[in-house]
Amino acid sequence: MPEKKSNKEKQVKSRKQIKINNQNDWEKIINNLPFEGAAKMLVKNTLFSSYGSDKLVLTLNEEFNNLLTKNVQKSIEKTLLEEFNEIILEIESGNTNGSTLSQKEAIKKQQKRKQTEKQFLDDEGLKEIEEVFNTKVDLKSIKSSKESSNV
Repeated sequence: MPEKKSNKEKQVKSRKQIKINNQNDWEKIINNLPFEGAAKMLVKNTLFSSYGSDKLVLTLNEEFNNLLTKNVQKSIEKTLLEEFNEIILEIESGNTNGSTLSQKEAIKKQQKRKQTEKQFLDDEGLKEIEEVFNTKVDLKSIKSSKESSNV
């Protein structure tokens, strides 16, 4: 007769070993797991430092030290442990050199905004209107149709 397994044993079996070797792996984990609130903001502002012997070491952008509380760290650990086998999380404060997921997203958003501004300002119809009415476009008023109006 087959041996019955407890729910706890089944849960442990369904979790997988974390595979993380670099910042790209860490960013995939951030994007794939349901981090919420301050925990999400905090992980997006960390860099992968190292992983070994079930210990994950992250470097937190110094500007976000105020977010690192025991509750936020527990929330991050809980989310990681729901997906992966045993993990010990260590978060150190340090310089992230503009390489965190959050910093990359901000740069991408800024580049997209500049591209939208350039496309708009290069429009021949707009140039004619500016000339006829002797006026200039307020750059702050230019928004992509995909940008929300409450930004």
